[in-house]
Amino acid sequence: MLRLALEVNGAVSLVIRDRCNMVYVETARANEALQAHPDIGAALPMMSTAAGKAWLCRASADERNAALNRIRVEQPDYYNAHHPSLAESYREFERYGYCSNNQHWVPHSFGFAVPFAKPIDGNIFVLNCGVPITDGSFAARDKEIPKRLLVLVNSVQNMLGL
Repeated sequence: MLRLALEVNGAVSLVIRDRCNMVYVETARANEALQAHPDIGAALPMMSTAAGKAWLCRASADERNAALNRIRVEQPDYYNAHHPSLAESYREFERYGYCSNNQHWVPHSFGFAVPFAKPIDGNIFVLNCGVPITDGSFAARDKEIPKRLLVLVNSVQNMLGL
């Protein structure tokens, strides 16, 4: 995680779902200038982040529907603002195996996320990478970072025997 964070000048984090949010479990940061500092235990929204979208894409239909229904009930304005964009995230994931975020959560960062193929102890883990927009265009970062995240996820899964 740290090597990738250093190579892309960003932060690479392991996240899981907690109710209506995603929560940082571990983070490797190479850029202290990032305005968003992913600290362990901090929550981030589900529907407007690459990590949350990746979780939604990997979850079973029942898990996804339950999570989205909970958000719809507890955060109706947030749900209504972000639900329409999920169809594009599902298409992106189906086609490429990752989800991206072009300044949808915070205006100063791009995000990319890859979920693990299988749950671990009932949790879907997601590797997320956030980078500052000042280091390159979204298109350029989109060509570089997701493939590296996919390799890292596959490496971790192989080490865990998944």
